[in-house]
Amino acid sequence: MVTQEEIDCRLASAELRGEARGAADAKREMAKAMLADGDSIEKVARISGLSEDEIKAL
Repeated sequence: MVTQEEIDCRLASAELRGEARGAADAKREMAKAMLADGDSIEKVARISGLSEDEIKAL
């Protein structure tokens, strides 16, 4: 049987994973917009926090 404490812990963990996934998605969308505006990969990497390889894969 699963206790309420275990359920609460699992829910909190899932929320944190969801927030992290959302933040990563936002960084990728920002990087795509910057690239579309003609910004360099180096600038996009510096501002977005993504690696140059991640940006090149967009």
